[in-house]
Amino acid sequence: MNGDLLLNIVLVVVFVLVGGVFAATEMALVTLREGQLNALAARGRRGEKVAALARNPNTFLAAVQIGVTVAGFASAAYGASSIAPSVVPLLESWGLESGLASTVATLLLTLMIAYLSLVLGELAPKRLAIQRNAGFAYGVAPVLNGFANLMRPVIWLLSASTNVVVRLLAATRTRPARR
Repeated sequence: MNGDLLLNIVLVVVFVLVGGVFAATEMALVTLREGQLNALAARGRRGEKVAALARNPNTFLAAVQIGVTVAGFASAAYGASSIAPSVVPLLESWGLESGLASTVATLLLTLMIAYLSLVLGELAPKRLAIQRNAGFAYGVAPVLNGFANLMRPVIWLLSASTNVVVRLLAATRTRPARR
């Protein structure tokens, strides 16, 4: 395995883990109970920020979705495009034609990255965050808050777009006839 391939694999894992931090942060914040929020707020300024963020799900959910989505797309796109070419020669040595080997390599890597993303980027982080929601939220929510502030224009655009779609769908919904 050459250094470039190893670096590409490490970068894919990093993208997956970044997505996992966002997913875990979401789970930690949504599972905090009011008593936990009050206890966090009593710990000082940082705890107050965590409690305020948890009480404003519109902001943190949008920020989390941006983080999870971008990290997921980055891991899949980067992984498939940077690692697949290294797998193609192996598949060709097994008798696959070059074009088919390239397609199979991309498909296999996409499936492997999807598996990693589900285990390391979603399921395990969320389960750990549920078990230690207050501590996890206290540790990472300020970073999410900073990210949310940085993404404020994007969050505004997403919220406005979502509101339009919801209004359109609600307006086109058929209403039951009165009897």
